[in-house]
Amino acid sequence: MSNEIEDLAKSVLLDIGHSIQDTLVENRRVNRTVSEAVRIASLIYSLSMFQNRDALELVKSKRMPFLSLSYPAQQNGISIDQVVSLVRDLLDQDIRVYNTISELTTLQYIELLHRIHSLGVFNPIMLRKTKTQRKTGSVYTPYSLAKHIVKLTINPLVKKYSSPSSIPDFLSIRILDPACGPGMFLVALYLEFCTHIKHVLSESLATHEKLDSSQLVEIKGGIARNLFGVDLDKASLEIADVALSLLSDVDLMEESAFLDKTLKQGNSLISISGLDGGQDYSSFFSDPLARLPFEWRSEYTTCFQRGDFGFDCIVMNPPYNRLKPNLAEFLREKLVIGEREIQMSSFDAFKSQLAEDVGYFRNSGEYQLANKYTLDTYRLFVERAIQLLRPSGYMGFIVPSTLLGDLSAKMLRKYIFSHTDVDTIEIYVEQAGLFEQVTQSVCILTTQLGSPSQNITLKFDGTELGKFSSQKFIKLSTEEIRQVSGSSMVVPQVTRDGLGILKKIHRHPSLGQLRWVEIFRGELDLTNNSSFIQDHQNDTPLIRGANIDRFRIDLDSIEHSVNFEFFSEWLKGSRRHPHLQQQRIACQQISNRAQRWRLKFAKISPNSILANSCNYIAVSNYNPSDYLDYLLGLLNSSLLNWRFALSNTNNHVSNRELAALPVVNPVTATANGTKLIQQIIDWVREHTSNRIDTVPLDILVFRLFGLDPNEAKVILTRQNAGKSEMSEIISSLIL
Repeated sequence: MSNEIEDLAKSVLLDIGHSIQDTLVENRRVNRTVSEAVRIASLIYSLSMFQNRDALELVKSKRMPFLSLSYPAQQNGISIDQVVSLVRDLLDQDIRVYNTISELTTLQYIELLHRIHSLGVFNPIMLRKTKTQRKTGSVYTPYSLAKHIVKLTINPLVKKYSSPSSIPDFLSIRILDPACGPGMFLVALYLEFCTHIKHVLSESLATHEKLDSSQLVEIKGGIARNLFGVDLDKASLEIADVALSLLSDVDLMEESAFLDKTLKQGNSLISISGLDGGQDYSSFFSDPLARLPFEWRSEYTTCFQRGDFGFDCIVMNPPYNRLKPNLAEFLREKLVIGEREIQMSSFDAFKSQLAEDVGYFRNSGEYQLANKYTLDTYRLFVERAIQLLRPSGYMGFIVPSTLLGDLSAKMLRKYIFSHTDVDTIEIYVEQAGLFEQVTQSVCILTTQLGSPSQNITLKFDGTELGKFSSQKFIKLSTEEIRQVSGSSMVVPQVTRDGLGILKKIHRHPSLGQLRWVEIFRGELDLTNNSSFIQDHQNDTPLIRGANIDRFRIDLDSIEHSVNFEFFSEWLKGSRRHPHLQQQRIACQQISNRAQRWRLKFAKISPNSILANSCNYIAVSNYNPSDYLDYLLGLLNSSLLNWRFALSNTNNHVSNRELAALPVVNPVTATANGTKLIQQIIDWVREHTSNRIDTVPLDILVFRLFGLDPNEAKVILTRQNAGKSEMSEIISSLIL
């Protein structure tokens, strides 16, 4: 049905805007007044069709639904009076009658409102029927996804209210979505709460009288009034307001029961007076009010009274923005909202505003867990949600899977595991399609504040919402996570058999614990050191990550060179300078998660230059050549590629992740281990000149770590090894 609803939304927008589509773009820029008017008129017209009302009467009503500007329009200084005047003209024209709208269920109609709003704000060029226009916009949260997260989050909570006598307490539960957009999570919450109450009442019909219609209306209203939502976009909040009104039988001709009461505009992450209400952070911003700061204590006074602090539950799909100036991303976002001629001064203003925001997040003291390294809004939202919950509150959200593995999320991740009882983690592959036209691995996490995590239900490699193979399911304790990933608490995506293998191989030290190993990124920064790069190959070749393959450098793909003497002189004083004269091994720093071989290491000759799109390893001991060859074989093996993939959550290979890989230390190895290590060294020296079969190498590495045929099969299956390859390795291990 979702495709049909989207097609219906497009048709309504096109019909409403048909008469003025030629004025939509002026001087290569979207006329935001026109696009806003079309969006608002389409929403009002759809409501008139759904409720069999006159569209212009809705405009004149006390509520005046949908007459707020979207956030992009508000930022562009659009006149609401001009927009409303144009809306009246659009609604006064002859418009095709859409009887299908009146036949929609309330939930289907709410989805239609979401689609009209999203298309109208983020894809206004669509109104000109540009065939090549790619559908873009903010990430639309489908109802099915919101419902799934809501059920996972609130099930432990609602079980506490299973009798009719508990309904009054149940109706006092306060739930927040701090980035609610058009309110799909609030809709899902409302419907799930209603379902629970109906179930409780149906169980007790024998001993309790059936509630009359007025009591049911009061219960519906009680549920809706305890659903709180905050968003930057006032127009999105109006969608949420109408949705909750329709569900709870509120008259849409009367003043709103929710907008500016429980649904409020603001920036959930920025509070000038601080979360405690007693600070003054205005000095961080040149124009504090322009940030739309949200003062939680004064806006929601009933939720932050002494002795009754916070929300019982928070659910959300927060924005996934990286707070780092990126010109390409900035231009893309501007193009998305219809701008075709973009002044660089606007990017300078954006950078200045971003710097102020980052300064606030890093230095105000409001954030302690998510304000390190490069900032991401999703991590800030998770920390803010923790702050806003009651001491035993529940939380559920969907965010990038990087939360579970990235160094930038380490402090937040450790806090979640040590201070909240995580119930469920679901991890979805990039191609799962939970969001339209978004290819990013995401995870759903539900938890309760108040006690450390014990047994976590971990599901991974999800290909559809809620769809996981029985092999991709495990109960995992935090102690087991700590055993295999140390203090970083990276969540391994592993089966129970795989977990046993992890424990086994992690009896050995990690690469970073070996004192004779040094791990760095390439020494030449492609941006900051671009002046050293020459567009010819007459000097020392500049080796980039893309030039590196397993066991070899693709010399034909190298395009640039560097004057070794000049660059070496510039690098003096750096810890990496001595390595220029040494033999090293290096790998790609960018390695797509879909590949079997994520780790691709090759030997680097002395007097070479590595770009920062590489990571490299150097050794400092009495026999560096032997140890480098050993590590070269080990890091290109199926075993360590399997280990790396279990905890990596993005397309990057970080030094921290390399340092965490287990290694049999050749300095302290047993006699049999020393023999196998020498065999690995001999194999590497004999076979790395060409693309070769690495089955013998894998056999040696499996034996070195003491893995049996069944354990090898687990690894090779996950690594998508071929049948003949797997058969040869397993047969050799049986002998």
